[in-house]
Amino acid sequence: MSPYERQIDPLESVDLTLVMGVPGQATPSRDETLERLIGAPPSAQRLLAPAPAAPTPVGPSRLRLSLGVAGAAVLAVAGLLAAVSLAGDSGAPTRAAKANGAATAHVLARDLGVSLGTYAAGGLPVTLTNTSERTLAYNVTVEALDEAGRRVTLDAVFTTALTPGQATSVRLFANHTGATADALAASTFRVVEASAY
Repeated sequence: MSPYERQIDPLESVDLTLVMGVPGQATPSRDETLERLIGAPPSAQRLLAPAPAAPTPVGPSRLRLSLGVAGAAVLAVAGLLAAVSLAGDSGAPTRAAKANGAATAHVLARDLGVSLGTYAAGGLPVTLTNTSERTLAYNVTVEALDEAGRRVTLDAVFTTALTPGQATSVRLFANHTGATADALAASTFRVVEASAY
């Protein structure tokens, strides 16, 4: 019977290198060590893994040189980012800002004309005109305010693509009845958000 086949008493202390390796071999080969690690459960793998090597100390001059190079690289990247951001900032909002309502003032000044009519039982007539030089779709939110400046309610409209100069008319606040309709009749209206995309 070979040493690989012998029965091991659970109470007996066994050297794993002798059981897994060639009898009499003092240290296992690299493959046997890997086999021992791979075949063990994760908790045992941490115990069986060799300890990491201690870091090599770095001399003061080499450390200063490393920090100097790293610092120069960080400053170069920061300068490049600042130059790119300043060169690209022409005061115009990004497409994302125009599309998500963050640039409402810009959209109303350059891309969209909004004309609010007078509220009646059928709603508030609103005319939207594309004042830009390209075809755009719009999303507009209008709020109704009472005499004290408190919001009564909101309504929104989405338009499909309007060509330059094209206008469309819609009715907002059309489905309100009762006390809300009465409050709307005495309200003032304003655009609170306008998006263009």
